[in-house]
Amino acid sequence: MSVGDHVLIQAHHHPFALVEIASDYAYVPNAREAHGVWFRHLRLIRNTAFYADYVTNPKKWQRIPMTDTIAPLRSDDGIAYQLIEQWLLKGRP
Repeated sequence: MSVGDHVLIQAHHHPFALVEIASDYAYVPNAREAHGVWFRHLRLIRNTAFYADYVTNPKKWQRIPMTDTIAPLRSDDGIAYQLIEQWLLKGRP
């Protein structure tokens, strides 16, 4: 991931949010004291858009099977890539 990349966040094989990476990777050894969060590995994000704000009926949510925690998009003809492109071009999925 690089600053400016868009990342599709999924929950249970459904789109949850689209975010833009706003910082390089950071490791915070004492995260709780420094930021009040429990995780140590982080990147700042911006321009968060939630899928449920656009597709309000969960029965119409697009299913995107995912087997890894983090997976780069390998081709521009995949479901996730197409959803991101549509979201960015039209401002909504």
